[in-house]
Amino acid sequence: SPAGPPRGNPQAPPPLHWSPHQPVVAKTLIQAREGVVKIEVPVEGGTVIQSGTGFVVDARGWIATNYHLIQQINDRAQVRFSDGRTYRLQGVVAETPRYDLAILQLAELPVRLTVLDISYDRTPEIGTEIYSLGHPYNVDFSLSRGVVSRILTTAELLRNFPQHIVARIQAPQNMIWIQHDAKISPGNSGGPLLDGTGRVLGVNTFVHRLAEYGFASHVRYLRETVRASGGEVRPLPPAPSIRPQDVPPEQVVDTRLLRPLWEKAAAMSWAPQNTQEYDILAEWARLANIVKYLQIRGDIPPGVPPQVIDQAATEADNLFAGLNPQEIDDDLAQRFNAFAEERLAVPQQGVVLVGTVTALPSGAVVISWGEKQRFLLLRTRPDFATKVQARLLVAGLTTLQAAEVRFGEQGEVTMMPVILAMFAAEIQDSSP
Repeated sequence: SPAGPPRGNPQAPPPLHWSPHQPVVAKTLIQAREGVVKIEVPVEGGTVIQSGTGFVVDARGWIATNYHLIQQINDRAQVRFSDGRTYRLQGVVAETPRYDLAILQLAELPVRLTVLDISYDRTPEIGTEIYSLGHPYNVDFSLSRGVVSRILTTAELLRNFPQHIVARIQAPQNMIWIQHDAKISPGNSGGPLLDGTGRVLGVNTFVHRLAEYGFASHVRYLRETVRASGGEVRPLPPAPSIRPQDVPPEQVVDTRLLRPLWEKAAAMSWAPQNTQEYDILAEWARLANIVKYLQIRGDIPPGVPPQVIDQAATEADNLFAGLNPQEIDDDLAQRFNAFAEERLAVPQQGVVLVGTVTALPSGAVVISWGEKQRFLLLRTRPDFATKVQARLLVAGLTTLQAAEVRFGEQGEVTMMPVILAMFAAEIQDSSP
């Protein structure tokens, strides 16, 4: 009989199905770099870019990062890959504030998408070689190398630093943190801590600037956040007009503390000898900046009589005007800056420090400060006037923001933290 149609080979593999989106799991550090993104969030009407690091954890276009980085996220936010491609964000897939973790959804998928491996479930040993990828101070997509120096829990962190950021986010007492010495700075937050094969061990969350150690949450908490997501996407809110959300209304506390705190600071002649004494000055700076900022902006929280804010802001002005900055010598300035180091890594903290004016961009002041001469951008009150090379005493409030500022002879762009500085005064050079 004539032969029938050819029959398929039952042992043959199934036909390949082509997809326009081809995910690749990173197996090397070079490939891992392709799965890291820079998250850019325009704030203050686009005049300031808040940035941080994220990385792809799912072929659906899911980007992992720190929860604290998305506090001001809006529908103008975008992510940028290492090859320069930029993509808008659709929304938030998951967030776990107690772990300081969040997952964002890309609005569209790249044709080629590199996903980082988050399956690691062991505890790295002390001395394990590790790598960090991120954007420290706007040095984008940079790799740094170090070793694991300690494995510790939230409870162990709080024993040494009761006011630590992990207390503010209410991290579980038994949550595991990986301490390491790979170089990280502002801009690395939300980025991956990797082994030599590009596998994720943890998520970089904060840095101890004095000791120069980074801390990453173990990747198991990220994996838990991914698994708990139902896949629903919460849309991003519209970008606000020029209204920086540096000072949430809930930050306004008992304004009656302004004078008692000032009297305690005056009793020590504004010369703190230890962290506890510095905290008194810093708390005054926090409260004073909040009330002055609200008075200037006219953003009076609901239920708060406007005269309460006006009276408190006026009292803060009068108290600070009575301070003699000329009594602050180099030794005291160094003490201020040493105490301020750790607070600058945490948003909504009062700080008192001394710096030198380096540049005067429109509506702001750039200072260099500390032994390493790092930069800060100060958001000062409209009537504040100063000059380049002036030394400033600053009583300010840390924010979530970082700014990209172009200055210097070459016009290079520098990323720096933003400080709300409603209270600043020049320190005159007393040398003959």
